Amino acid sequence: MLRELESAIEPIRQTISASGWKKLREAWALYRRVSERAVQTQRPVGVEIPDYGAEVLQIAARMHLDGDSLCAALLSRVYEQGWVTQEEIAGEVGEEAGFLCETIKSLPLFRFPGRMEAERMGEALVAEQAESFRKMLFAMARDLRVLLIRLCDRLHGLRVLEFLPVAQQSQIAHECRELYAPLANRLGISWLKNELEDLSLRYLHPVAFYDLVDKIDATKRERERYIEEVLDILRELMEKHQLRCEVYGRSKHLNSIYRKMARGGVSFEQLYDILAFRVLCETRDQCYQILGAVHDRWKPIPGRFKDYIAMSKNNGYQSLHTTVLGPRNKKIEIQIRTHHMHQTAEEGIAAHWLYKEGSDPQARVVEQFRWLRELLRLQDEKEDASELLATVRDRLHEGDVFVFTPNGAVRELPQGSTPVDFAYAIHTEVGNQCVGAKVNGKITPLRAVLSTGDIVEILTQPNSHPNRDWLKFVKTNRARSKIRSFLRLEQREKASVLGREMLEKALPAGQKLGKLLKSGAIEALCSAVGAATAEEVIMNVGYGKLDVSEVIRLLFPPEKPEPVVIDEVVKRPSENKGKSTILVGGMRDILVRFAGCCKPIPGDPIVGFISRGRGAVIHSADCAKVQSSDPARCIDVQWDVAPKGAHSVLLRVIADNRSGLLTQMTKAFSDLSINISAARCTTVDNQAVNTFECQVRDLEQLHHLVQKLGRVKGVTEVKRVRD
Repeated sequence: MLRELESAIEPIRQTISASGWKKLREAWALYRRVSERAVQTQRPVGVEIPDYGAEVLQIAARMHLDGDSLCAALLSRVYEQGWVTQEEIAGEVGEEAGFLCETIKSLPLFRFPGRMEAERMGEALVAEQAESFRKMLFAMARDLRVLLIRLCDRLHGLRVLEFLPVAQQSQIAHECRELYAPLANRLGISWLKNELEDLSLRYLHPVAFYDLVDKIDATKRERERYIEEVLDILRELMEKHQLRCEVYGRSKHLNSIYRKMARGGVSFEQLYDILAFRVLCETRDQCYQILGAVHDRWKPIPGRFKDYIAMSKNNGYQSLHTTVLGPRNKKIEIQIRTHHMHQTAEEGIAAHWLYKEGSDPQARVVEQFRWLRELLRLQDEKEDASELLATVRDRLHEGDVFVFTPNGAVRELPQGSTPVDFAYAIHTEVGNQCVGAKVNGKITPLRAVLSTGDIVEILTQPNSHPNRDWLKFVKTNRARSKIRSFLRLEQREKASVLGREMLEKALPAGQKLGKLLKSGAIEALCSAVGAATAEEVIMNVGYGKLDVSEVIRLLFPPEKPEPVVIDEVVKRPSENKGKSTILVGGMRDILVRFAGCCKPIPGDPIVGFISRGRGAVIHSADCAKVQSSDPARCIDVQWDVAPKGAHSVLLRVIADNRSGLLTQMTKAFSDLSINISAARCTTVDNQAVNTFECQVRDLEQLHHLVQKLGRVKGVTEVKRVRD
């Protein structure tokens, strides 16, 4: 049994302390007992359980984890299955291993549904993923080892994914590609990142994966001959310059080739730079000597040189990258680095994860990996769900452009980033107050694309604010999220101011909005109008989602008038008697007409206006025509039975002008079986202004329509229009 254990951790056996080795042997014995118990009781614990421990232990050993982490990696799966308790682990192995197992169990599962399901879930999916990220950040802040152990588990899961149902294969592969591969990359563990990406590609795009495998196998001999030819030239070149180096050549990883084909829209046969060569030397100075020798031997490709030694990546990666025209004018990439740089490039955070008595390696690692420090800080920031996800995605995906602040600090940004992206990377307020930028000392447009080495200075003004047009050219998720957040807040503030003005004007004489807010009168209306707070009631009035007259009616219910007979109101002929749609002064069977100016529909607050000899004309209670008429001719009317048939309503919908907008809006009408009798669509200042005349059954159906239109992407306002 111990032979299996020694075989699994052979790469790091000599680095484990005596106490660590003792714990690991005890953990191995516990794991084997638990596994046998699982088999005897025939309780399913996963198809890979007999081999899980040894295989995950091998991965963890390759990451050079400490003794407690190796024990937790070995036992975490059986602990999650409930086959062993934290107390048992703490008693036989140690409290540290038990704590790690419990923390790993608390790590969330991430859902990455397909495009259609993601669109259907909308904000609910964003909130769910944001909460999962918060849980992971909290666990990482407690102990980073839990993330490293989870990475070991996920890699093993991909290796045995063929045993699971197809639906689970896709979900796990998607999770690994979107979350764990970027995390492994940012932690600098390149071998782990490459295997995660290649295995994910196998299950997410199997046709493309196996097609690539076949094409690479078909050209294997030719490729190997070419690699040997280049390596011979490099060895000869190193000997000529008296440099002791090791040289290697390989094909790039499958996922890297697949991304190049997808990004460039080219076939495998059209790719020329699928080979990479690596030169390892002793010192930093030798790296630059080798670079000069290579450029003397082969012509470098302009724009394809990157110096990650002078300007290392956030994950500690250092190397010189250059692409040259090699033998037979084929493009080849050559990476030049020291042995120490190579160890950091391959092992990343694991190269620094050295546990010693009385030390705090987590603090040292977090300090060295600035992006990780910023990521952990997010657990304390009270950002909304969309902002948190945007920030996390920016932190996880590696930048290609390195720019400087005027003080010499380096900022890493994605390819295509602009000064606005840079401003928000510095601080949210710097981005919000940005009015211009200087790049390398010259005034530059905010939409200009930044290049590596640029020195960027952001010009700000305290009263400035983001422009909606910035969303057209910013590159980072953080900048886009912060701009949208500001614009939403600005809209809310405008709606609040407008809502207050409208309510102040509509209040009866002697009433003040401030007093009503203090007394809680508006707060009491929240449930009736579907709002959470009094401020939301006011904002909904400003947005036009809530009729001001409805709020006033709820605040000051009208006294029920005594039923009176009015001579001017005309009775219907007796032969037309039946269920009346309107009660006039408490009486049925009164001749009524519906006004064409305000077009009331069942459910609207209404008022009757006496027309001599022609009965009562029914208006909406807030109709301007009635309010400016003789109040003595107004009479109390009520809906008795909703009239059958459709009622004409005008709706104005304002939205961002984008492709497919009209299709999505008309679908909202179709889903509710509402007919559009006329439509007029125009654009003003890049805003689409759409006026629809439609036929609705009653106010409730109209409210459903307004809500459905309001959920269409880009719609900023839906308002009922009266003539």
